[in-house]
Amino acid sequence: MTQVLGLLGSGLGPAGIVAALVAATVAAWVYLGRAGAIAVAALGLVLVSYLTGAYQATTAARLGTAYADTARAMASLAEDRRQVLAAAEATARG
Repeated sequence: MTQVLGLLGSGLGPAGIVAALVAATVAAWVYLGRAGAIAVAALGLVLVSYLTGAYQATTAARLGTAYADTARAMASLAEDRRQVLAAAEATARG
């Protein structure tokens, strides 16, 4: 379900989601009256908050992976520098 809603959100974009919610609310007003429009608008807001939360969770997970990758790369670079300095020192000693 999360993937389907994520595709909906990424395909439409923020303006598309707002337009779809407005169209659904107007249609509900015409066919179901004020109570229907309020219900559709409330459900639309729940959907938007769900999509936003799913997007933020995905972004946080990707950020955590990027931090871990950065830490590994920095450790590797520090080890490479240490080896280069050790080799230069050994060469200087002759």
